[in-house]
This record gives sequence, structure tokens and C-alpha cells, in this order.
Amino acid sequence: MTTAYSDHGSTYTSMSQTYLEVWGVLLVLTIVELVVSFLQAPNYGIRLIPDFLAVAIILLLSLVKAGFVALVFQHLFWEKQRNFLIISVYILPLLIVVPMTLFILITPNL
Repeated sequence: MTTAYSDHGSTYTSMSQTYLEVWGVLLVLTIVELVVSFLQAPNYGIRLIPDFLAVAIILLLSLVKAGFVALVFQHLFWEKQRNFLIISVYILPLLIVVPMTLFILITPNL
């Protein structure tokens, strides 16, 4: 992922390869979100998946992208307490936001 080299006694770590990999992952996840949104697009007469499922998938992918950006660009992935950070960045928002959104979509008349 990273390359390190020494220049006059100081060590420099290049993160360009890591950033390109992150860009590729974010691009793929964004394309998946677009495909999901077009699969339930009522303007085009296509409705292959229900609205609540499409919203849940897009929300889940957005949370994954946000967590991935936080872990890599804020250098949380390389921290010693990585398990706690992964749980706090990925799992807690997922357990809070997705059920609330699905409840709102399933029961709109309350």
C-alpha cells in the first residue's frame, strides 16, 4: 500500500498508491449506488426493487464510503485501537441510521 524511502536520514512514506486504491473503491461504490437508483427509477418506468430496499442499500453504501474515507484519510486505520475505531465508524452509525430510515419508509402514515 505504501512505499517508504529514506532521504538524508529522514523517512518519507508515500500514500499515493493508497489514495488511488481508495479512489477506485469509492468510484465502484458510487457506480453501484447509481445502478440501484436507476433500478427503482419511476420516471423511466422501471421499478425492479422496492423503494425502502433501494434507500437501505444506498444508505448502507453511503455509510460504508464515509467510514472508509474516515479510516483512510484520517489515518484511523493505522491506529493501535483499530477494532474500536472500526466499530465506532462503521457499526454504530449502521445500527442507528438504517433502522430509523427503514422505520420511516415502512410506516409513512404514523
